[in-house]
Amino acid sequence: MKTARCLIFLLLAPPLAAGETIHLTAEEAARRILEVSAVATAATERTAAAASAVKAAEAAVLPSISAAATVAERSSVPEYRMPSPLPGYETPVLVPNITETYSAQLRALQVIYSGGAITAQRRAAENDRAAVTAERDTTAADLKFLARSAYWEAVRTQATLAAAHAQEKRALQLVDDTKATFEAGLSVRADVLAAEERAARAKVQVIRATVAAENALSDLRSLLAIERASDIRFAALLNSPLPAAPASVEVLEKEALERRPEVKVLEAKRAVLAEREQLARAPGKPSVNAQAQYEYARPNNRYFPQAEEWKGAWAISLGAALTIFDGGKWRADVATAQASQRALENDLLELKRRIQVDVETVANNLAASLAAVVATDAAHAAAVESEKAAIERREAGLASLIEVLDAQGQLANAEQEQIQARAAAWLTAARLDRAAGR
Repeated sequence: MKTARCLIFLLLAPPLAAGETIHLTAEEAARRILEVSAVATAATERTAAAASAVKAAEAAVLPSISAAATVAERSSVPEYRMPSPLPGYETPVLVPNITETYSAQLRALQVIYSGGAITAQRRAAENDRAAVTAERDTTAADLKFLARSAYWEAVRTQATLAAAHAQEKRALQLVDDTKATFEAGLSVRADVLAAEERAARAKVQVIRATVAAENALSDLRSLLAIERASDIRFAALLNSPLPAAPASVEVLEKEALERRPEVKVLEAKRAVLAEREQLARAPGKPSVNAQAQYEYARPNNRYFPQAEEWKGAWAISLGAALTIFDGGKWRADVATAQASQRALENDLLELKRRIQVDVETVANNLAASLAAVVATDAAHAAAVESEKAAIERREAGLASLIEVLDAQGQLANAEQEQIQARAAAWLTAARLDRAAGR
């Protein structure tokens, strides 16, 4: 039985051009897809953008300092002097004809109170970063599950191909044996035709299994960015030790609700909306800011009479503002944020319900898959012995060819069911890991 099982799960890799040999496991595939996937890279870049948005929001609490310089050419105007009280007495020029002006300004502005807008904006940005980070984790979990599924699908199709080749080999051997007995006069022509028909059908199964294996391998190569010239060696096969039985549904549900990144996404977005509500309330509160300014200009308009000379002047101010009426805009914005929070709260409740159902369903499926493996192993062992007994009876002249053909057909079915059951166990284990947020 052990020899037959090893034959069933032997993976026949197609001949490839010389290239890198990659020994791949399901976990290595999950790690590799995060390194090569453009989707994972995009999610990481969105996380970086959210981190930059936090820095931008934090900058609002700091003073802003700006500098400006201007040079202007103006048209000539008549000079204006004070009227002279005495003939021949020249009075000062009050408005000189200055055609070129220069100025340099340095200004500092510090927001003292913004009605809570700055604090709310900063917290909203931080929660938005948490949401984007959780979305990145969701993307990573989806990609890892996709890689594991593609891995086990490739292993399954390779094992199916190996089983199909083994079935064809048995069928061809039966054709040779039947022809030998026919030539010896111990079989009839119908027996030879029946054996050849069995071999032809086995060949069809090989063709179908070959196409399925090539397609699954192509999908895996594409996901993991592996060149066609590289030879993939599957380190974990279907006859590897089976995944562990699932924990209790209660334990799995608790684990999923704590670890699933989708829950963290909605919780972070709910926190963002709470801060958006506070941000919407800010326009209904007064704002206070302080400002300092220094100007060095030629001429400086603060000085009278104006003169074509460089002079400096400074100013410090404290200002306050309050919006008295805005048509009800800020109240409408608050109502919008509150309604959005209520909607998101219900979305979160629905997500948790679906997670609990998903976990329970997948856990039940895994338990059933593991039980199916035990049953299919027993069925395969019985089918191997049945075929052996049928061949021995045929050689002893106690059984017809039909009995051997039926035994081989049952063995082929048992092999395929064994492969499907083991593949289903590994795929379901991968689904459970995804459902539990591992």
